[in-house]
Amino acid sequence: SLASRGLPEGGGVGFEIFDKQQLGQTDFLQHLNFQRALQGELGRTIAELGGVESARVHLAIPERSLFVSQDRRPSASVVVRLAQGRALSREQIDGIVHLVASSVQGMAPDAVTVVDEGGRMLTAERGGDDDALAAKGGALEYQRGIERTAEERIESLLSTVVGAGKVKARVAATVDFSRTERKEETYDPDRTAVTESRLTREETNGAKVAAGAPGTASNLTNDPATIAGETGGPRTEKRDETQKFEVSKTLVTTVAPVGSVKNLSVAVLIDGTYREESGKRVFVPRTDDEIEKMTALVASAVGISEARGDRLEVTSAPF
Repeated sequence: SLASRGLPEGGGVGFEIFDKQQLGQTDFLQHLNFQRALQGELGRTIAELGGVESARVHLAIPERSLFVSQDRRPSASVVVRLAQGRALSREQIDGIVHLVASSVQGMAPDAVTVVDEGGRMLTAERGGDDDALAAKGGALEYQRGIERTAEERIESLLSTVVGAGKVKARVAATVDFSRTERKEETYDPDRTAVTESRLTREETNGAKVAAGAPGTASNLTNDPATIAGETGGPRTEKRDETQKFEVSKTLVTTVAPVGSVKNLSVAVLIDGTYREESGKRVFVPRTDDEIEKMTALVASAVGISEARGDRLEVTSAPF
């Protein structure tokens, strides 16, 4: 490797470029050397990640403008050479992007592009939250994680029964990455509630009607009630009450989680026992009763659901 020969990994010079300073360097040359050194140091750091053999970083850092509206954002491109049979996870790609972006002032993570030696853009598999999960790379990684977890659970469980190294499990998961939202309104006619109530009350007192012969005598009286006021007439009262009722309503919003398992297909291969016959080792498959019990164990371990359409097959065969 490059490191074993004493050469820098990442294909570029680092900050050792400043160990030998030359007098009379211009600001432009110093800026250029700093950019070269930063590119080399970032390349070396990225090359230390698992699965990465070497890396080169190219920075595009424009000069600052006096006018904010004319300022251009810095950007970066990273080329990684991966070890044979290795691939970067979404977390590793995110780490590279944020490592480079945080090393350059004013650089946003979306301005960093990562490609492999074949020219395939790895940052296309990135994203945020649900979008990242639904992206091709993230979706495959998430699906494979579900499958690996189920396989390890099956093998560790049955190994305690038949012995270590005598169980092989393979799981294929169908995962739904679509985001669905369902709203449901229900009404209960037996339950009502008063939403508005209004009460209007109106009273009227009538005047007493005069009686007797017309003249001064009939208008003059010593009756205290008459002197206080003529209130002996008819009395009326008006009452108006209004109430508004509404039927009880319930609104339920259900959001289906992204990355839910639609169904599982599980295949389990179990080694049998062996006996000696005429000096030869003869394979003896597991009995139907053993297969049935192990099938029930697997179904419980990974949550096999007939309603979901899951499939489970357990077979005994020589390894």
